[in-house]
Amino acid sequence: MKRMKFWMVVIAIFSAFMSLTVIGYAGEKDQDVKEFISVGDMAKGFSENMVPQNADYVGKEFKLYFEDGLVINHKVLDKDTLSWEIVEGKGKGEKNSCSYYSVSPKEGIYVFSFVNAYGDAKVVNMLINTNNGAALVQEGYLPSEKDASIPLWKRAQGKMPMTSVKVEYANASYEKPLTKDSPKIERTTDLIGHRVQFTYSSNDAYEHIYLNDHSYVWNCISGNEKGNADTEVCQYFKVANNLYLFSWQEKAVPTIGYVVENFDVKRSFGAIYGYDGFDFGKVIDIPVGSYLKELNVTKYDYSLVKE
Repeated sequence: MKRMKFWMVVIAIFSAFMSLTVIGYAGEKDQDVKEFISVGDMAKGFSENMVPQNADYVGKEFKLYFEDGLVINHKVLDKDTLSWEIVEGKGKGEKNSCSYYSVSPKEGIYVFSFVNAYGDAKVVNMLINTNNGAALVQEGYLPSEKDASIPLWKRAQGKMPMTSVKVEYANASYEKPLTKDSPKIERTTDLIGHRVQFTYSSNDAYEHIYLNDHSYVWNCISGNEKGNADTEVCQYFKVANNLYLFSWQEKAVPTIGYVVENFDVKRSFGAIYGYDGFDFGKVIDIPVGSYLKELNVTKYDYSLVKE
């Protein structure tokens, strides 16, 4: 009986020791796991290699004509403020003013980016080619905390997109009605297989690997997110020879990225949008610019793919 009690005490002590060991081990931070940070923290220093605000349209106005009959007039009031008004079509009379960022990635081609502080957490990017009149407008919507909190497995189960961020594109015509013969900025597969490095500052550098027509990999090789990487939903458009629009939507931290890549001058121009912190409060748009370097190109063997 005494021997049994002795072994029961030994077992209890051993079990308590193992529990403490497991708790202590589980409580240690895994140094191989990198923490994701907010868009506000990620973007610190990202403006080092951006180009100055373009002022070509200050004091001017222009109209964009859309397929559904919508016509929107834009007035660039000064170097900081742009106003827009729906002058024809659904929502006629609706208008707003907001701060904006503008850049010209190539002669005659302009990007206007702004957060529409009206209603939803919506961002707008307008890409205009004044050389041929083609325009492409992207509207992006950041999710509510409820939508962003849906687990990935639940999204897969419900056949939902993996990212809670939404984007929509609309072709438009610059300063004249859009017709079936109007030039358009089309989607492209030119960049698939390319691996490109983007240097945003003396501290921040990322690489992109363009996998297919809707997915790419980003990998932070230097900076606040060093060691982090992920695969995201994306879209590619060809604007002109060696000039591409690339946009992506991140799932871990709701983010919209929008950059124009000029392979002739090895530069990229654009903006990144998201919530400043993790509280789903203030929406920020961060103008970014980088020097780009093509690392390599992978040629995929699609002969193995059966339709």
